[in-house]
This record gives sequence, structure tokens and C-alpha cells, in this order.
Amino acid sequence: MPTWRARIETRLREWEPFRRALRFEEKSAFDEMQRAIREHAAASGSLPASDPVEPLFLSMLLEVHMRLRGIEARLREVEDG
Repeated sequence: MPTWRARIETRLREWEPFRRALRFEEKSAFDEMQRAIREHAAASGSLPASDPVEPLFLSMLLEVHMRLRGIEARLREVEDG
């Protein structure tokens, strides 16, 4: 059985044709999402998932949510003065 990190890297390689079809600025965003997947690999590996897609998407969603919270916090600071 491959390690969790090996399974992640295999899935990311399978997504490479999709990445190649993206425009430059989209590739950058996609690369950031892939970094989020790698950064949350330990948490993802704790899920009893036979298919790595669900933990990969959870990692990407978590990263988006954390960034959104940061933007909201900065917006409140600006609004409050």
C-alpha cells in the first residue's frame, strides 16, 4: 500500500493535463491549491479514505476558507478605522 503522500502525488500528477490547459494566472492559483493539499497532508492522511479525492478537496476548501476569513478580518479592520 503506497504512503498517503505518494497517493497525493500520484493524484496531482493525474491532474497535470488539466493544469497544462489553464491560462497562466489560473496555473498560479492551481499551484497554490496544490501547495495547500501538500501542507495539509498529515490531516488528510488521518481520514479513512480509500480514494484520496475527498481529503484533497477538503484541504483545498480549508485553504480557501482560511484566506476568506483573513480577508474578512482585514476588511473589518479597515471599516472600523
